[in-house]
Amino acid sequence: MGKRSSTMIVILVFNVLAISLSSYSFHSSEALGGGGGGGPPPGSGINDVVTADNGNSVYVMWAEYDDKKHDYTKWIRASHDAGRTFEKVIDLNSVLGTKNRSSFVQFTNIQMAAYGPNNLYLAWGSQDINNSENDPSDPYYAYFMKSGDGGRTFSRPTILDLSATEVKQMQQNNTGERGYGIEKLMVSGGLVYAIMSYSENSANPKWGYLLRTSSDGGETFSNAVDMFSYPEIGESWIQVATSSDSNNVYAVSTGRNSFDGNVANGNIGVLFKASYDSGKGFANTIDLNEGTNAAIFAPKIAASGKNNVYVVWSEMDPSDKSNTYAYFRASNDAGKTFDEKIKLNIIEVNPSEIINSNFVQVAANKDSENDNNVYVRWRNVHFSRDLTTEKDHLLIRASNDGGKKFGGPIDLTGNQTHTDDGGQPLIAVVSSGEGSSTSTITGMDIVYAAWTADTDFPLASSKAFISRSIDGGQSFDTIQSLPNQVNDKNEALNMRISASAKNVYLAWDSGSPNVHGLFFAASNDAGNSFGDVMNLVDLPEQQVKKEDINSMFMIGIGAAIAGIVAFITLRKRNK
Repeated sequence: MGKRSSTMIVILVFNVLAISLSSYSFHSSEALGGGGGGGPPPGSGINDVVTADNGNSVYVMWAEYDDKKHDYTKWIRASHDAGRTFEKVIDLNSVLGTKNRSSFVQFTNIQMAAYGPNNLYLAWGSQDINNSENDPSDPYYAYFMKSGDGGRTFSRPTILDLSATEVKQMQQNNTGERGYGIEKLMVSGGLVYAIMSYSENSANPKWGYLLRTSSDGGETFSNAVDMFSYPEIGESWIQVATSSDSNNVYAVSTGRNSFDGNVANGNIGVLFKASYDSGKGFANTIDLNEGTNAAIFAPKIAASGKNNVYVVWSEMDPSDKSNTYAYFRASNDAGKTFDEKIKLNIIEVNPSEIINSNFVQVAANKDSENDNNVYVRWRNVHFSRDLTTEKDHLLIRASNDGGKKFGGPIDLTGNQTHTDDGGQPLIAVVSSGEGSSTSTITGMDIVYAAWTADTDFPLASSKAFISRSIDGGQSFDTIQSLPNQVNDKNEALNMRISASAKNVYLAWDSGSPNVHGLFFAASNDAGNSFGDVMNLVDLPEQQVKKEDINSMFMIGIGAAIAGIVAFITLRKRNK
């Protein structure tokens, strides 16, 4: 070796030192801010919790209302060690600012999705304010941006609105030019799906839903595909699911099952559509309620394997409009046909009571090797006819044959009062093939159900609860509230749950503008135990411990010494 080789070794030595020291810099507060700025908000309302990378990465998003600006500030915190520590609070308002016509005066309905260890996607609607006043005629636009480093930095926002050619085509399908919003954002098999809403500013508003798909991680999106259009759509509501191979996309909404020209005149329906080419086109609409003239509430959808699709909803009893019941329909051929409608309520109603079955939710085993398990959870509220008494029950039923038969209902709450879930999906399933040691041992699904409930009503003291089944929904663990639930008034509302492999995450807020805090709890052993409840509003950001810094210096010094010894040895050989 000559001088060139010796010089290369010296450079390598200093590179090793630089890498050792930069490891600390990467975890410091300066490096973790991304586009964020400012301190944590004084209070919050939960928005969403998503996980990726087998649950090792978890992202929590929430909002804080600003009385002076009359607007919500959006915040995100990320953990990349399974919820043990969290990085710096990211102020999304600072990240996005007012780039590309994005005004935070009307920053609405932000959606979040994650994929792999580092990919985080955000999409939202925003109104273009043309003057100092908030003019309802100002159009809305849809935006998308992504992070490739786990939420530390973000790309420049991209506008997802339609091109002039697309607008012309969509206008033939009764699409208006009022503007666009984001309803859902999801990732399946690496494909990013942005479900957009559109509306027309007219005396008779028209709206519908479009789908845009990205197959390159959000770099580009396909042309918009019409999912549901006026006049069949009955209200602003859409839910979407995908098959395990990501080839099939399923959507459910509500509306009329027939119409004459632009006048909807049919009965209220649960509208279903399927795509068999990853969202490039959709088959004809199927009415899952088969024209029953009854009020329909909030249908939900889940899918498992390549062919199973499940839809649930609440429906008012046409013969006694005081009562509502939970219903279920299943398809085992990818939504081409559906089995008969199943009424999930099996207990006869006491004539002296009114029953309200609401917040119906469905979750399925996504394991393509064992895809016949499906679980439905709903809330039954029993009122006296004079509305002076109330009894709440959270019920769950399980099917292990693709929704053809269900086991009996299990009451999760033991008649707790004033249970609440805000209509959010608070049931999560970890399949037997997803990596949880407990699930692998039993060979059955782990099912988690979460909720909040008053513990000493009417003093408005509520807590967060979770129950678990390790036998595929046949039985559930004894109810236990989470440890150390402490905030200003000991309140818990608006809960969220996310689970993957052995990791389970819960997040909730106080449900009150006068009570501040965004609370988070994690289990890393499949729900056997949960760590202390953390307040993400004021939780210190992740820092490297002193012993870790010392270790880095020792590694760097050791590498330097080894390099110097090698350098001296080579010089001796070259003499």
